[in-house]
Amino acid sequence: MNHSALNHAMNAVYASNQLLEIFQSLAITKNMPKAASARLYHHFSFQHHIKGKVIYRAGEVSEQRIHLILNGTVALSDGSGNIFKHLHCGDHFGLFSFLDHERKHAVTVTVEKDADILTLDRTFLDTVYLQNPDQGNQLLRFMFNLLSQKTLNMESEYAAIHQFALGKQHK
Repeated sequence: MNHSALNHAMNAVYASNQLLEIFQSLAITKNMPKAASARLYHHFSFQHHIKGKVIYRAGEVSEQRIHLILNGTVALSDGSGNIFKHLHCGDHFGLFSFLDHERKHAVTVTVEKDADILTLDRTFLDTVYLQNPDQGNQLLRFMFNLLSQKTLNMESEYAAIHQFALGKQHK
């Protein structure tokens, strides 16, 4: 192996380790044993998206992938193009489309700041679960944690809307 190829390989290993460290520091994975989170990390595929890239559009048929942001920013917009939320490091999108193969995307996801995103394909989860039930269970627990987090966020948002409708301040 020549010097240039070795440098390229070393840079790839270093970048991968940095992304693994970010993944392991996320709220959803930081309490997992390091070995378990490293195994989980290696089930995801890495994608780098540049500003302006539309990852998917509202109304499109789901490709059954969940996306986990390691860095960068994406904007969620409705079918009319109205941005209603920004997602950053540690946030995820596509969970419901990942879980329900018949669901169409409810939002358009557009990269606002170059983003490194980990993606997990549902067919991969199904395959892993059949071939290695222990790792499949680990992935399922990860998905349930994400779903639980999403549900808690929705409940909090509902409570805030309810308080606002009643004319009370949300603190």
